[in-house]
Amino acid sequence: MKKLTILLCSGVLCLAGMLAGCDNKTSTSTPNTTSTSTKPKEGDKCIDLIIKHMPNKLTYKSGEKFSPVGLIFDAVYQNGYDGDTDLNYSDLDSYSPRGALDSSITNATITFENFSKDIPITVEEKTLLNVEVTREPDIKSYAIGDSLNLSGLMVKATYEEGVIENETNYYLTDADGNAYEHGTILSKASEDLELFVNITSNGKTLKDSFHIAISSGITVQAEDNVKTGETAPTDKSYTVISGKAEIKKDCTFTGTGYIGSIDKNGQIEFYVYSNSEVNNAKIVFVASSTCQNGALGKMDDMQFNKCFSVAVEDSLIDINDEVVIKGLEYPQAGTGGNKWTNWADVDVGTINLKKGFNKITLKCIGTVIDSSNYGRTPNIDRLDIRF
Repeated sequence: MKKLTILLCSGVLCLAGMLAGCDNKTSTSTPNTTSTSTKPKEGDKCIDLIIKHMPNKLTYKSGEKFSPVGLIFDAVYQNGYDGDTDLNYSDLDSYSPRGALDSSITNATITFENFSKDIPITVEEKTLLNVEVTREPDIKSYAIGDSLNLSGLMVKATYEEGVIENETNYYLTDADGNAYEHGTILSKASEDLELFVNITSNGKTLKDSFHIAISSGITVQAEDNVKTGETAPTDKSYTVISGKAEIKKDCTFTGTGYIGSIDKNGQIEFYVYSNSEVNNAKIVFVASSTCQNGALGKMDDMQFNKCFSVAVEDSLIDINDEVVIKGLEYPQAGTGGNKWTNWADVDVGTINLKKGFNKITLKCIGTVIDSSNYGRTPNIDRLDIRF
C-alpha cells in the first residue's frame, strides 16, 4: 500500500512537472512587451541623407527622364535615431525632375521625411541627324495684321539616339534670320514667305521649312454676319448668311470664327468695301475639306464647283473642275491642329472692284460623299480680295 502510494505520488509529481514544462514552453513564446519601436521619436526630424550607392544612371541624353533606380541611402535624424538604413529609391517621398531633361539641368533632387538632397547628373545634347516638317500648320494664308498660328504643325526630328515624331524644341526664322513664333503679328505682305523650322542640338543646327502667304488687299471674315433687323455698316465689309450655315468657334481659324455645317441652298453674301477702284483683283476663299478618309487618316480633296457656286453681283463665275479644296492629313494629338479646319486657298477668279460695296455670293449647290457615305460640304474661314 505504501509502495502504491509512493508510485501514485511520483506519477502526480511527474504529471505536474510535465504540465509545468508545458507552461514554461508557452511563456517563452509570449511576445516581449518591452518597446523596441523602429519609429523616430515624436518631434525628431531627418537632417541628412547619407548616399551609400548612387542611382545606376547619372549621365543622360537630352529628352530622357531621370531614374533613381539603384539608389541606396541612410537617413540621419536630429535626435540620433538610426533605424532608417539601407533604404532604396522606392522609399523616397519624391524625386525631381520628372519630365524630359535638357542640358541646363545639372542636379536631380531626392526627398525623404521632408529632407531634400541633390544628386549631380550630366545631361548631354543628342546627336541630330535630320529635321522634317511632316505636317504644315492648319492656317497657311493670312491678311496683314493677322497673328501667326502654328496649330497643327508637326516636326519630325531624327537623332542618333532615336526619332521624335512631334519635336517641339525648335525655333522659326525667315530667310533674313528674323524670328517668328506662335502669335507673331504679320505686318508685311508676302505671296510666298518661307519659314524655316530650326533645331539645334550638340552644336549642330538642321532645318526644314513651310510656306505661308500674307496678302494685301481686303479680307472679309465669313463670321462678320449682319443679322436680319441689324444695321449694316456703311464703310466696312460684312456678310449676310441665309439658309442653314453655322458660325463655329470650336477649331482653328482666323478672325473670330468660321462657317460650317452648310446645307444645300445655304449661302454667304460677302459685301466687300473698297476705298478705290481695283482691276483684276483675285477672289480667294480660305476653305477646308471635310471629306473624311478614315482608312488613310486624311481628308480627301473636294471639287469646289460640286459644292458651291460663286457670283459677282448677279453674274456667275465659271469655275473649272480642277479647282479643289486640298485635303490634308489629320493632325496628331498634341499639335493643336484640327482635321476639320485645315485651311487651304481656293482661287476662283477675278473681280474689278468698284469704289464702295461689291457683292460676292457663295451658294451651296451640293455635297461630296466621303468614305463613310456621308454628304459633306466644306468649311469657310474667310474671303480674300488680293491685289
